[in-house]
Amino acid sequence: MTDPVPDSRYRTTGVLVAGGALLVGAAAGIVAQRLVRGRRPAATAQAAGLGTLRGEVLPVAGADGTVLHVEVDPAPPGLADDGLTLLFTHGFALSSDSWHFQRRDLRGCARLVFWDQRGHGRSEVGADEVSDLSVLAEDLHRVIAAACPTGEVVLVGHSMGAMVVLALADRQPELFGTRVRGVALLAGTAGGLGAVPLGLPGPAARLVHRIAPRVAATMRSYPQVVTRGRRATAELAYLIADRYAFGGPVPRTYSDFVTSQILATPIGVIASLLPAFDAFDGRAGLPALHAVETLVVVGDRDLMTPPQHSADIVAGVPGAEYELLPGAGHLLMVEQPEEVNELLRALIVRVRRNRRQARRRWGWW
Repeated sequence: MTDPVPDSRYRTTGVLVAGGALLVGAAAGIVAQRLVRGRRPAATAQAAGLGTLRGEVLPVAGADGTVLHVEVDPAPPGLADDGLTLLFTHGFALSSDSWHFQRRDLRGCARLVFWDQRGHGRSEVGADEVSDLSVLAEDLHRVIAAACPTGEVVLVGHSMGAMVVLALADRQPELFGTRVRGVALLAGTAGGLGAVPLGLPGPAARLVHRIAPRVAATMRSYPQVVTRGRRATAELAYLIADRYAFGGPVPRTYSDFVTSQILATPIGVIASLLPAFDAFDGRAGLPALHAVETLVVVGDRDLMTPPQHSADIVAGVPGAEYELLPGAGHLLMVEQPEEVNELLRALIVRVRRNRRQARRRWGWW
């Protein structure tokens, strides 16, 4: 019989887990917000209409049979024969609902597809832990095949979603320039997250990255400890959540909107993915983007994937458009939706223009 974990260890490890996870992934910190002042983030966000937009559901099976939740918003009547689809891939511990403002404002621009990555939102977790983004890249490949069987595609990825797009470009470069005609990477990175200072002094940041694997292991082994750690550091977590999600003050409903999505993400999923970020290297996928219209956007106050990471992507993709949004943090598509949507509209215009030029060049009309 295994001896129970002493209460003092619960307290010590709980604080370590809560603090470490907050700083490494900004996940447990935002989750703990529900414990502050008795608020119910999901109810608050839904009351404001955030995350309530729905489309036609299309279940898609991953390679291991995991069912992925996919929703399709058809193109408006005037564009029914256009054949262009925007496919949105969300970030870590979020869901397809994080694209609420893009879904609301871009429905008249093209056919739209949104999906929840495995273990997130309405998708199944799957039988095995995911610690390698290549699994998620294969999921994206299957979503493209099922939800976009014909026509051209623009891939839009945020944070981890941008990393998954780069992983797909590495694994399936032949898709880019043929099926995939445009890519938008929001708050993305091609690697090097293990050196991100997270807005901390150098020694503190190095410590956080060093303990991250142990934090993740503890989160998987002792989920009850994580829960107690969240409660013990609730007020601190609330402050850190706002610091890492946004670049400045936002409506309370926005904070609750993001929090409600992270609350729905299982601790096991969060813990299994955390180590994958420091190990990620997506540079091999950059050459595939040379064949497509590429947009790279980041907030100048992003502490999770700082602007230099986006600048490094642009340096590896000649001709890519780079936009730095003043005042925006990591959740830029929620914090500054008008600016992000305008950039996406311009990307759609460029993709369609390139298609028309190619058709004229080859005498297709």
